[in-house]
Amino acid sequence: MLAAAAGVLAAFGSFLVLAVLIGASGIAVVGMPLDLAPRDWHRLATVIALGAALVSLLAYLFGGYVAARLGGRDGLQHGLRVFSLAVLVLGLLGLLALSMAGPVSVGSGLRQPGLEATPGQGIRFGDVATKAAIWSLIAMLLGSLAGGALGSRAHRRRHRTEAARGPSSGSTPSP
Repeated sequence: MLAAAAGVLAAFGSFLVLAVLIGASGIAVVGMPLDLAPRDWHRLATVIALGAALVSLLAYLFGGYVAARLGGRDGLQHGLRVFSLAVLVLGLLGLLALSMAGPVSVGSGLRQPGLEATPGQGIRFGDVATKAAIWSLIAMLLGSLAGGALGSRAHRRRHRTEAARGPSSGSTPSP
């Protein structure tokens, strides 16, 4: 379980760093367009959701890899543990935020007309967040399982190399 916790922490940290880097580079390259047509706002929402899913995939690939390298055998199981623990922690953080803000203010805040990208465009923050959350959950699962498999493979390869070397080539204990 300690390996899964380390994997989740690695994934959370990786997610933050990657999200800032990709978000900042996207704004630097594209700028902050505010005069878009309605169809362009929907494309922008899809790009944001895809970006969140890509960042989640990469972050949880690393988290699953870390857990499998630390945990040893059965990388898929470690990857699944990373995903499960992350969903549990994120769910608890969401419930904490909900209890602090109150269910009425959160639900109504996502559907306020003032939070639309541009009045009359028909896109809301809640729509983008829902799409990003669903795609990110799928990416989290795939990334953590793939990272677990890669970490387990690297772990096995390292142990085979050490076993092939034998006890004489490693460091010997001093008398």
